[in-house]
Amino acid sequence: MRRVLLVVGVAVLAIAAVAAIGVGIAAYRGPTFDKEAKVFLDEAAQAILASRDKQQLLDRATPELRANAKPEQIAAIFDALAQLGPLVEYDGVTGDATVDLSFAKGFTVSAVGDAKARCRHGNVILHMITVRRDGRWMIDELSFKTKPVENAVKTSE
Repeated sequence: MRRVLLVVGVAVLAIAAVAAIGVGIAAYRGPTFDKEAKVFLDEAAQAILASRDKQQLLDRATPELRANAKPEQIAAIFDALAQLGPLVEYDGVTGDATVDLSFAKGFTVSAVGDAKARCRHGNVILHMITVRRDGRWMIDELSFKTKPVENAVKTSE
């Protein structure tokens, strides 16, 4: 019985030590991850919205997104974005990075961000879920919501 309690005690201490290290890393690196994520999300959103080119997404996508997204799904997203017309005003991105610790995956750093923009024919909110791997941020999920503009920006065509 004493041996069992000793093993359980050591295991609890090991788990507590790993958790403390995780909290320390999150507290120390968290603000840096937030800044990095915001820069990445801003640059990605502006590139995707300004060009409306699927390659802007694919260049920043995780291997899982590239492998699992069907070409027609990606084409549908960019066809819908093209219907909004050119980017008129980019309003920035909001979101935060998160550090998770699990025994299965170890430390995982991810960020969720919403980028708001106004295009010629509507407003858009680009929602991105990103992950940081090997020091590089990548888009793991992309979706968007649009709202037509009642007084659309008119330009001479």
